[in-house]
Amino acid sequence: MKYDKFFNEAKEHGISDSQLIITSHYSLSFSIFNGETKDYEISDGASCLARGIYKGKLGSVSLDHYDNSKVSSIVNRIIESASIIENDDPVFIYEGSPKYHKFNIYNKHLGEVSTDEKINITHQICDLILAADPRISNAEVGYSETVVNYSIFNSKGLKLTQKSNYFDIIAEVFAEEGGVTKSSYEYIISNKIEEINAEEFAAKCVKSVLNQLGGVSIPTGTYKAILAPEVTAQFLDAWLSHASSDAVQKGVSLWIDKSGTQVGSPKITVIDRPQARNIFGRYFDDEGVATYDKPIIKYGILNTYIYNLTTAAKAGVETTGNGYSAGGKTGVDFGFITLKPGRKTLNELMEKMGDGVYITEIEGPGLNAQNGAFSMQSTGFLVENGKISKPLDLITISGNIFDLFKDVTDVGSELKLTASLSNGGEIPPVLVKKLLVGSE
Repeated sequence: MKYDKFFNEAKEHGISDSQLIITSHYSLSFSIFNGETKDYEISDGASCLARGIYKGKLGSVSLDHYDNSKVSSIVNRIIESASIIENDDPVFIYEGSPKYHKFNIYNKHLGEVSTDEKINITHQICDLILAADPRISNAEVGYSETVVNYSIFNSKGLKLTQKSNYFDIIAEVFAEEGGVTKSSYEYIISNKIEEINAEEFAAKCVKSVLNQLGGVSIPTGTYKAILAPEVTAQFLDAWLSHASSDAVQKGVSLWIDKSGTQVGSPKITVIDRPQARNIFGRYFDDEGVATYDKPIIKYGILNTYIYNLTTAAKAGVETTGNGYSAGGKTGVDFGFITLKPGRKTLNELMEKMGDGVYITEIEGPGLNAQNGAFSMQSTGFLVENGKISKPLDLITISGNIFDLFKDVTDVGSELKLTASLSNGGEIPPVLVKKLLVGSE
C-alpha cells in the first residue's frame, strides 16, 4: 500500500500504532452583485493528519499533503509532539468496527453540470430579485461548491473512505423605503442542483426583505414567541454542547450527573443522526468508529452523553461514534442533528400563540454557551390574533437557553436543513411561552 513506508518506519522508531487521515477537496465559488459576476475562484487542495502512539502518548502533525519522501520528518515530528504531552488520557488508534452501515451521499450529476450553467442559474436568481420591486436597492447572490474525499488508513489495517459534495446559494438582499434600509438573507444548501427553482427562491428572498419595511417598536416586556428554525438551531447548538462527555469530564457542563433527568420540555426530542442520507451524513467518525443514530434528548429527558474513544474509556463505557476532529485534535461533537417535528405548521403555531412575536434572525456574540445566558439583537415580527401583523424594529431578545428549552410548549412540523449546527441539522420552528423582548 502507498502508505506502508510510513507505517513501517513509525514502528521502527517506537511508535506502536499510527494513522493517516487524508483529505482532498475541490471548491468553486463566485458571486453575482447587482447582475455582475465577481470573486470567481476555483481551487484544488489536500491535507493530511498523521498520528501515532509513542510511549503511551498520541502525537500528531498536520501536513499540506502526504509525501513518501518526507516520512522520516513526519515520524520525528510525531515523536516530538507526543513527547510534550503531559496528561495521562488513554489514547487509541482504532482497529475498526465490526460492521459499517455504508451509504452514498455523493451526487455525480452536480459535477456534470458546467460552471457556465451554475453561473447562469445564480445570475437568473439575482436578476429576478432586482427586477421584482423598485424598493430593492441591492442584491448579492453567492454560489459555493465543495467536493471532499475523506479517508482513514492505519497500521492496524483500517481503510475507510467517504466522498461527498454539496453547494450553497446565499442571497443577501437590501430594500429601501422612506430613507430606511433593511436587509435579509436566504439560502439553499443541497447537492441536487436540478431541484433549484430560481423563480421560487428569488420570490422568497424578495418577500423576506420587503416584509421588514415599515417596522414598529413594541414596549419592552415578556412575550410568547415562535423561534424560526435558524434561531432554534443556534440556541440548540449551545444547549446540546452540555451533553458532550468532554465538557462533563472537564467540569464545564451544566448537565453533570443529569443523565436520565428532565432537562427540557417534554415536547423536545433531539436525535443525533449521522446516518442521515443527506449531504451531512457520515458512516464513520474521525476516529474510524462506525456511526449510528441515537436520541440525545427524549421527551425532554437527557438520554445519553456523547463520547469519543478517549472520553468513553475514561468513563468506562463504549464510544458513541462521536469523535470529530478540529484543528488536528480529535474532540467530541454531534453528527447531523434532528429536532423531532410536531404536527402544527407555522401558521397553526401562530394561531395557537395568538399574540406574541416571531423571531426570524439573531446576530452578534451575545450568547454564552457555558452558562446559557443570551442577549442578542434580533429581527422578527409582531403577531396579533394568530397572524403576522407588523415587522419589528431594533429589538433585543434576552434570557437563558436552559429556561428557553424548558419553556417550549409546541414544536412545528416544517423542518429546515441548516448548517448552523457544527455537522448540520434539520430543525423546525418552536413555540415558547415567554421571551424577554427589549426595544432599542
